[in-house]
Amino acid sequence: MVQFGATRRVSLLLTVLALFLKSTAPQSPGSTANNNNNNSSSIGSGSNSSLQVTTPRDRKSQCWLSAHKGFRDELSVLLNVRKAKLVEVTVHLPGHPAEQLIEALPHVYRPHLWIRSTSRQGRSLLMLDETYDPMSLTTLTIGVEEITANLTDHPVRCLREMTEEETLKVIRASFLRDFSDPNKNPTGSLSQDEHICSKHIVNDGGYAHFVYRCCRFDQDGQIECQEVTEDNWIRLLLTLIIIIKVLIVLFSPMFIPERMYRLKYVAAQYFYHVPGPPLTLKVVVSQDPDQFGPDSKHKRVRLEDLKNMEIFKTMVASSRWLPEKIYEVKVKDVRLSVKARRLLDKCTVPVSIKSILYNNLIRCRIRKLDPLKECCNSNILGRFNPGINMIKWHQCMRCFAGICLMALIALPWILRMYGYFTFEADMRERQENAASSLGLEVKYPGSIVLYLTPIHGLFIFIYIIFIIDSLVYGVISKAMKEKFKHVIRDCLRDMRERSRIAVVAWMTKLLVLPFTLFGVLGFLLFLPYLVILAVVGLPVAAFYIFPTLNLSVRLLINLFIFMCPDRVMNRVRNWHGKFSSIRERFSMQEVTANETFVKRHEYTKGGIALQLAVIIMVLISFWSLTLLLMEIVSFFVELLVYTFMGVIVNAGTILQYVTVLFLLFLYSKNTFSRVTRLYQAYHAVIHGELLSMKKQEIDEVAKMEATDQENTAFIVQGDQASNKPKGVIPQIKVKVSGSLEREVVTIKPTVVTSQIKVKVSGSLEQEVVTIKPTAVTPQIKVKIRVKVSGSLEREVVTIKPTVVTPQIRVKVSGSLEREVVTIKPTVVTSQIRVKEHQPQWTTRGLLVFLDRYDTPYTPEKFFFETIDLNYFGCPGPIYTNVLAAIWEFLKIVLFLLFIFIVVMAFGDAYQVSTTNQLLATVVGGFVPFLFRYIFVSDAGVGGVDTQSIQFITEFHRAINNYVQSWAVFDIVPASYKEWDGKDDEDDDDDAFHDMSHLDGNGNKSNSHDDPNTSTVPLLDSTRRSERDAEVARSETGDEARSPMSARSSGRGGGSSYHASTPPLIGDRSSLAISIDDNYPAVDIIVDVSTSKTRRVNALVAKGFEKGSMSMLDRSASTRGSARENAPIYNPNDRIIHA
Repeated sequence: MVQFGATRRVSLLLTVLALFLKSTAPQSPGSTANNNNNNSSSIGSGSNSSLQVTTPRDRKSQCWLSAHKGFRDELSVLLNVRKAKLVEVTVHLPGHPAEQLIEALPHVYRPHLWIRSTSRQGRSLLMLDETYDPMSLTTLTIGVEEITANLTDHPVRCLREMTEEETLKVIRASFLRDFSDPNKNPTGSLSQDEHICSKHIVNDGGYAHFVYRCCRFDQDGQIECQEVTEDNWIRLLLTLIIIIKVLIVLFSPMFIPERMYRLKYVAAQYFYHVPGPPLTLKVVVSQDPDQFGPDSKHKRVRLEDLKNMEIFKTMVASSRWLPEKIYEVKVKDVRLSVKARRLLDKCTVPVSIKSILYNNLIRCRIRKLDPLKECCNSNILGRFNPGINMIKWHQCMRCFAGICLMALIALPWILRMYGYFTFEADMRERQENAASSLGLEVKYPGSIVLYLTPIHGLFIFIYIIFIIDSLVYGVISKAMKEKFKHVIRDCLRDMRERSRIAVVAWMTKLLVLPFTLFGVLGFLLFLPYLVILAVVGLPVAAFYIFPTLNLSVRLLINLFIFMCPDRVMNRVRNWHGKFSSIRERFSMQEVTANETFVKRHEYTKGGIALQLAVIIMVLISFWSLTLLLMEIVSFFVELLVYTFMGVIVNAGTILQYVTVLFLLFLYSKNTFSRVTRLYQAYHAVIHGELLSMKKQEIDEVAKMEATDQENTAFIVQGDQASNKPKGVIPQIKVKVSGSLEREVVTIKPTVVTSQIKVKVSGSLEQEVVTIKPTAVTPQIKVKIRVKVSGSLEREVVTIKPTVVTPQIRVKVSGSLEREVVTIKPTVVTSQIRVKEHQPQWTTRGLLVFLDRYDTPYTPEKFFFETIDLNYFGCPGPIYTNVLAAIWEFLKIVLFLLFIFIVVMAFGDAYQVSTTNQLLATVVGGFVPFLFRYIFVSDAGVGGVDTQSIQFITEFHRAINNYVQSWAVFDIVPASYKEWDGKDDEDDDDDAFHDMSHLDGNGNKSNSHDDPNTSTVPLLDSTRRSERDAEVARSETGDEARSPMSARSSGRGGGSSYHASTPPLIGDRSSLAISIDDNYPAVDIIVDVSTSKTRRVNALVAKGFEKGSMSMLDRSASTRGSARENAPIYNPNDRIIHA
C-alpha cells in the first residue's frame, strides 16, 4: 500500500509538471482546442486527487486584460490635465499573432482601434467620416488624443479560446475597468457620460454599413451598448451637400465667366460720324497684289479673312467695281468694334489686386516698366544670337505665365487628388477589404472620385480630352479660334440672354388658365390639366431655367442640323408646323420667340465637318468639366463645413487665431482699398473733364430714345496745350478764277472761333480783315466784303483758328486769273492700317464713347497715361502706391503678431481664461485702427484743381499725344468713283454726294440709327449690274488707255514697280484715310489672287447676290501694274454711289 501511494504521488507530480510545460510552451492557434482537450483528459485522470485544476469554462469566465505599466498614468494625464474629449487607443497583444484580433473579430472594423469618449461632444465626432481630421483642417481634432496600449490576457492566451462575442465582452469590460483586476476594481473609474466605442460592420441588404457601438456599465454592473446614429442636423447637412451637387450639375455653365461670351462684354459697335467732309480711302481689287511691291504686303486683305465689314465687302463685290482699278472712296461713317475691357466707366478703375496681378503678370504689362523694358525686348540668346529670329524674353514669359495660369486653373483638381491619395485612398481600401472578407459590398460613398478613384479609365479619358483641347487651341491661328468659338459662343449667349423670370411668369399664367377660362369649375379640370401641363410645359420650362440642360440641348440641335440632310430637315419642319395649334394654345411664343439656330446652307462641306467636330468636342468637354466641377465644389464645401464645425465646437481655443486672421483680412482690405479709392476719385475727375469738352455733342445724342440712339464715338482734341494740332479741319479749299471787282468770303464754323484772319496780297484798296466773334454760339456765319480794283496775279487766304473747327468753308465769287490756293492741317489725326488681316483705325486724339443707354466710357489706356501727369494732384504710377500699401500692411502684420504672442505667452503663464485672452487680442488688434482714423487725421484722397493752368495744360497735352488703334467693324462709304490719278483737291466737293442716309436703291433708310441693324446697301439686280458695268467699260475704255500707254512708252515701256512713278496725291498730312505712306496711291489692296478668295460662295454664303461676285471670277484684261491702269484726269468721270 505504501509503495502504491508513492507511485501515485510521483505520477501526479509528473502530470502537473507536464501541464506546466505545455502551458508555458508556444502553441499555434490551431492546436489550442486539441491541447485543451488533452489537458482536460489529463486532469480528469487524477480526479481522485485533492488538487483542483481550472476548466476551460472557468478560464473564459476569469479572463481579463491588463495594460502595460504606466498606461493608467498616461490616460489620467490625457483625461484630467489635457481635458481630452476623445481618446483613440491602439491596442497590441504581445505573445499573440498580429492577426489575432482581426481573425477573432471579423465584424469589427479596425479591431485594434478602440475609442474612449468622455462627453456627448466627443461622441458626436463619431457620426462623421473618419476623415474629419484633414477635412476640418485639424480644427475638429482639438481635444482628440491618441495613446497606445500593450495588453496581456489573464489567464495566459485565454482570448484564443473565445468566440467573437466573448472576446468583445472581455475587451469592453477590461476597458471599462481601466485594465485593472476585476477582483480589486470591478466597476472602474468611468462616469455616466464616458463610453468605450468600436466600429462595427452591419449587413444592410448585401452592403456593408459601418456604425459605432458605444458601451458602458449600467446600474447593475452589466455592460449595455448602443449604436451611434446620425443626428438630424448631421443628416440635414449631408442632404444639403447632395443638393449642392445637383445644383452644380444643373447650373454649371454659370461658372463660365460671362465676359468670355456675352456680347456686351466681348465687343460692341460704335459709330464715328466724320464731322467735316468725308474721309478719303483708295482701294484696289487685284489678282496680282505682288505688283505693288514688297512694302505693301501689310496693306493686303482677303475678303474671307475680314470679320464683319459687310458694307465694305458688298461695295468691292459689286459688278460696278472693276478689278485692277483704283477707286477713291469717300467715307462718312466708321463703325468701330470696341472690346468692353478696353473701356472704363466713371466708377470702374483697373486697380484691384486681381486686375494688377492679371495685367502685369498674365498680360505681361510689367515689361513696360523702365527697368525691365530693355531686357524684355531682347531675345533669349542675347549677344550669343547667331542671327536667327529668336523669341524675346517678354514672349517667353507670356508663355510661362500662360502655363502658370493653366496650372492655377487646374489647382483645385490637384488639391482634390492630393486629398484623395493622402487620406481617402487608405480609408477606402480598408473598408473594401473589411467588407469583402464578409462577402459584402461597399455602398456608393456619394463621391465619384471615391467610388472610381482619380486614375480610373473615365478620368484618364477626361484628362486626355483636356490635353487635346489645350494643345489644339494653343496651336491654331486666331481666325480659326474664332470659328471654333462661333457656335459655342452663340449657344452661351442665347442661354444667358433668356429671362428666367419670363419663363416662370409664363408657367404661372398657364397654371391658372383653367380658373381664368372656367372660373370655379376649373377645380374639376385642374388635375387632368395639370398632367397635360406637366407633359408640355415642364420640359420647356426646364430647358430655359436650367443652363446645363439649355446648353446641352442647343448643342445637340446644332449637331442635328449639321448632320441631317435637307430632306430630313424638311420633314422636321413639316412635323414642327403640325404642332402650331398646340404652341398657340399654350402661348409658347412668349418664351420661344426670336430663337435662332445655325443655318446649314451658310457653311461649306469643310465648315460643316469642322463645326461637327467642334460641337462633339465641346459636348464631351462640357460634361467632363461639369463632372470635375461637381467633385471639386462638393469637396471644398465639405472642407468648409467641417472647418466651420471645428471652429464652433472648439471656439474657446480657435477663436483667438480666427480673430487675428479676421483682423489681418480687415486691414489688408482697407489698406489696398485706399489705393483703389485714390485712383477712382482721380478717374472720376478725368472722366468728367473729358465729357465736359464734348458736352454739347453728347447732349444732342443723349436726347434720343434708346431704341433710336446708336453707340457713338466722339473725338476730343486739347486746345490749351502747345502740342495741339495747328489744323483741325479736314480740308479747306479756296477757288478763284479770272478777275473780279467784288469778293465775298463766307465762314461757317460749327463751333466758336476766337480769331480768324484773312490776308490778301495784290493791288487792293483794303488788305487785312480781322474777325473776332464776341458771343459763344454753336454756329457763326460771317460775311466779309473785300473791294478789289485792277487785276491780281495770286491770292492767298490764311485761316488761323484758335480752337478746333470741324468744318470751315471759304467761298470766293467772281473770276481771277489764278486758279486755287488750298490750306490743309499740318498733322495726321487718324489713319487706317491692316493688322492680322483686319483693318484698324489709329487715331491721334482721344475717343469718348457713349452707348445707347447714355453711359459714357473712356479708354482704359488713357487712364494709365494720365495717372502720372506733371501735376502735384496726380496719384502717380500704380506700383508706387501698391508698394506703399504693402509696406504699411506689413507693419500692421508685425504689430498684430507681437500682440498675439504677448497674449498667448502671458495667458498660459498666469492661467488667463480663453475668453479674456480673446478680448485682449481684439483690443490690441484695434490699435492700428485707432491710430489710423482717430489719433492721426486722415487727409483722404487728394483733390484735383481742374481750374489750375498746370493741370489744364498737362491734361490737354496728354490728349493730343494720345494714340490708340481700334478694330474697324465696318466702313460706311458715302460714294466712290474710279480714281483719276490727280489730287482730289482739284475736284468739286459737290460731285461727291452724301449717300449715307440712303440705301442701295436710293430710298431713305433709318437703319443706321440702330447699331444692331445691318446697314448693308441693297445691290441692284444681276442684269442691271452687268449693264452698268458694260457702260462703265465703254466710257473708260479707249480714252483711259491711250494716255496711259503714252505715259508708259515715255518710260521705256517698263511696267515694274520701281520703274513706275505715280502721280502725287498731295500732302499726305491731310485727314484722308491711309494705311501707310510707302505706296501713297493705294490704301487697301483686296487680294483675290487665289481660287479660295474668288469662289462664289465667299460672299454669297453671307447673303450677297451672285451677280455681285461676277467680277471676282473674271480675269483682268491686263496683268500689268495698277499704276499703268490708273486713268488720267477726266472731267466726265462718273461718281458711283454706294
